Amino acid sequence: IKRLIVSGIEDRQDESQVQDEEVEEDIEEDVEAEEAESEAEEETEEEEETETEVVESEEVERSADRFGDPDEYSDEVETLKRVLNDFKINIRDIDPDDTDVGPNVVRFKIRLAPGEKQSSLEQRTEDIAREMAFEKEPIVQRLPGTEYVALDVPRENNVVVPLRDYRDQYEASGEIKTASLPFLAGVTPDGDVYRSDLSEAPHMLVGGATGSGKTVFLYSLIMNFIEQKGDDNVEFALVDPKETDFVFFDSLPNLATGEVITNSEDAADLFEWLVDEEIPRRKQLLRESVCRDIGEYNEQNP
Repeated sequence: IKRLIVSGIEDRQDESQVQDEEVEEDIEEDVEAEEAESEAEEETEEEEETETEVVESEEVERSADRFGDPDEYSDEVETLKRVLNDFKINIRDIDPDDTDVGPNVVRFKIRLAPGEKQSSLEQRTEDIAREMAFEKEPIVQRLPGTEYVALDVPRENNVVVPLRDYRDQYEASGEIKTASLPFLAGVTPDGDVYRSDLSEAPHMLVGGATGSGKTVFLYSLIMNFIEQKGDDNVEFALVDPKETDFVFFDSLPNLATGEVITNSEDAADLFEWLVDEEIPRRKQLLRESVCRDIGEYNEQNP
């Protein structure tokens, strides 16, 4: 019996040792797995950072290739410093590396000296244009949120900015409010896409010289609304007195009049219908739904 008891104790000790060894092996395997997983996560993060850096560098290169290289304007920066000094306009510095080359203007960022007024620069724009042989007079404006004053010089040759290259900048359809009419208005001198919302400015005047791109901008405006809001959520009433500018939109399915209006009498009838019938009808719907504006109404009646 004693031998059996001793033997049983020894067996249990052996089993305990085996279990301890197995536990240690499991712990070692878990540690190795965690280390491998941690290394894999670090490698993934490094790859993502590398990809982000590559994308950012590609965007910078693409912007420089499209609108121009700031290094090309380093000589003009030195000339501008001399001209401002001749006119007794005190500045701290104009860094050539901070020059923004946009599609329509080249922006020089000026740090005025303490006590120097921006108005002293604004009063000399014509003289600066003459001294630097600019084709057009530069525009002076303060850059909000910075200590810089911008001197925007119109380019001799503008760069066309196609809408199709920036369609990935559209707002996601699920994030667009029912009452909003978002559109891409253009590209700023520093390369940022400028967005706006027509619902916040229901009256818009598009002005410019002949051939400056007013009609093409209106084309892009219509395409913005159609592509971002969808055919079922917008309705247009287009009047084309020239009879040739908006013929491309004559087959749109969401024209209020069924076609682009080219006749002046038909245009007058359209405005009369809008004022005498359509606006009162919409106001009645808002009153019945106890809504303040079309945004609230569309939220209640999706």
